[in-house]
Order: sequence, then C-alpha cells, then structure tokens
Amino acid sequence: VPCFFHFAQCIWRKANKLGLRTKEFLKKAKDMILNIKILPFIDLSEIDDRFLNIYNSFEGEGDKFKGFFRLFP
Repeated sequence: VPCFFHFAQCIWRKANKLGLRTKEFLKKAKDMILNIKILPFIDLSEIDDRFLNIYNSFEGEGDKFKGFFRLFP
C-alpha cells in the first residue's frame, strides 16, 4: 500500500499534466482532488458510491475532467 503523501502527490501531478491547475479550472480541480484524497479513509463498502458521487458532480465540466477520471477503474 503506497503512502498517503505519494498518493496525493500523484493525483496533483496528473491534474497538472492534464492542465487542471490553470486559473480556469483550479477551484474545481481542488474540490475534486480533495474529494478523491479522502477515499482511502472511507469504509470499503462506501468507496464505489462516493467515487460515483464525485464523478457525477464533475460531469459536463469538459474533457479535461473526464480525462482525469479515466485514470480510475
């Protein structure tokens, strides 16, 4: 199991690579990443539902966010 620091760092790097850390997307990207970062602390039986809630809250936000979510199975 990787450590939480490296998990969070990986998420931010990918967001940066996809251009989500620009002024235009920064607020929404921060919200999305903060929500994803809490997933390891949620009960296993709730993770799928929580992830779908996060995904659905960013639906329609453009291809950059869709590209980010494609990283997760």
